[in-house]
Amino acid sequence: MIITNEAHNLETYLKGVTDPEQLLSFELRGHSVIQCASYHDEIVPLQILCQFLKKNLGSEKLAIALNEISKDRDKFTPLHFAAFNGNIQMVEFLIENGADPFNLNTENVSVLHAAAQGD
Repeated sequence: MIITNEAHNLETYLKGVTDPEQLLSFELRGHSVIQCASYHDEIVPLQILCQFLKKNLGSEKLAIALNEISKDRDKFTPLHFAAFNGNIQMVEFLIENGADPFNLNTENVSVLHAAAQGD
C-alpha cells in the first residue's frame, strides 16, 4: 500500500487500526512504514500516516517517530531520504511535523549532506 501510493487503501487500512503504536513497530524489509513512504518518494501516504499518528498519538510522539523510531540500521531518517530524493514538499512537511534537520546517521551524514549527494 505505502510504496504504491494507494492512498484510499491506506486510509481504509488505518480505519481498522486499533492500536496506532503498532504502526511505529511495524517494519517492511527493515524500514518503518514512515521511512518506506519517504524512501519511495511518496508524499501522499506519508501525509496520511503522519496525520493519523498525530491525531491518535499526538505531535510529540509523531516527532519521536520521525526522528528516532523511523531510523534504519544506519540511522537514516525519513528526512534524510526526502532530502536525498530532492523532494522539497516532503522535506518541508517532515520539518513542519517535527523532523529534526540536524540528525546525523552512523557516518555523520546530515540531512544537508544527503540533499547534496542525492537527486
